[in-house]
Amino acid sequence: MKVILYILGVMVILIGIGITWILVTRPDLDEIRARAEERYTVSEISYPENYSELVRKEMAEGESFLLNDTVHSIVYERNFPFSKRKLDTEKTIALLKILSDSTSYRWGEFGTPDYDLVVVYYEKNGDEVGYTLIDPVGEVENCPYRSVMKWGVLTDEGYTKLMMGLSLE
Repeated sequence: MKVILYILGVMVILIGIGITWILVTRPDLDEIRARAEERYTVSEISYPENYSELVRKEMAEGESFLLNDTVHSIVYERNFPFSKRKLDTEKTIALLKILSDSTSYRWGEFGTPDYDLVVVYYEKNGDEVGYTLIDPVGEVENCPYRSVMKWGVLTDEGYTKLMMGLSLE
């Protein structure tokens, strides 16, 4: 009986350490958003009526979705097994190009998203410069937001490209 209690006690401690480690090593999205809003021009939310004007303005100002600042990214899974993996510069830039392409998005929304993947983008010095939250049905939230992203709903093709880019291949 004492052995069973001892084993259960050790298991509880190990599970507690594991959960604490997972929570402590997760990126602070509020902090990343605050830094991004200080560093980048915050784009106005686009609607079908003002979309063309806002995109033209962003292009004239040279605004892009982190293409010039990012050297790698880390993909965090928010659900079990809570893994993370690093993507090199080439894969990260490919993802950013998909997310910066207006043809990757459509107008509309699904409702309340349940993001299960987080991609955090890093610059050379290791600082986070932005992130993308990804819902399994194709809705994304990008920070910093760009008008070209419409309301963050990916087309089927855009979502497929994004998920292929996130694969381990």
